[in-house]
Amino acid sequence: MSDGGTVFTVKFACDNCGKQWSLEFHEKVRVYRSGSQIMVDDPREKYDPSKAPIESAIHCPNCKTNQDVKIVQRIPIEVRSTID
Repeated sequence: MSDGGTVFTVKFACDNCGKQWSLEFHEKVRVYRSGSQIMVDDPREKYDPSKAPIESAIHCPNCKTNQDVKIVQRIPIEVRSTID
């Protein structure tokens, strides 16, 4: 998808409080585990060619922890076209 739209959804869960939620991401975003945290690397965020891409940890929206968050499922968003 080259229009810069959302192309996949990731479902998360918190082992600390049990909250489940999902977030949508752009095609160039990388969602991965780094140690005990789930990280998001978005090269579009505040891009500065002299620095590495911005990385940030996923935090639970309920209890605010980032240590007990896990990825439950990755879901690609289908590209649907309409017939005129």
